[in-house]
Amino acid sequence: MSLSFFSRLYRRCSASILLGTLLIAGAAAGADEAPIVRRISTADALKAAKFKVPPEYPAIARQLRVGGTVEVDVLINSTGEVDKVTLVNGDILLAKSVMSAVKKWKFTLKDANGGRAVTLLSFHFEP
Repeated sequence: MSLSFFSRLYRRCSASILLGTLLIAGAAAGADEAPIVRRISTADALKAAKFKVPPEYPAIARQLRVGGTVEVDVLINSTGEVDKVTLVNGDILLAKSVMSAVKKWKFTLKDANGGRAVTLLSFHFEP
């Protein structure tokens, strides 16, 4: 094999390695721009809630005398709207009502950086 063959092979490999490095660096730079999600206390979240819809006690749960506490994790976006509600603990008959109501809540976050926040909210139902 001639020296020119190895020379061409070296150039191609170098170009591939350089391209791979640039792609990885670009992906890492994009990861830095992801919005920060911070956890806030329940008390701070309730103070920041400017619009709250109370969950209704579902008729079927009342009829079956189902009660207890429902806990949900709430992801709040930078504009104060609820992006996602995740059930942490509680009866599913009660949880559907809680999750539906909390999705309508609006918050005023004090973070000026435009970050998102997550908090834990609890709701208690008596049969």
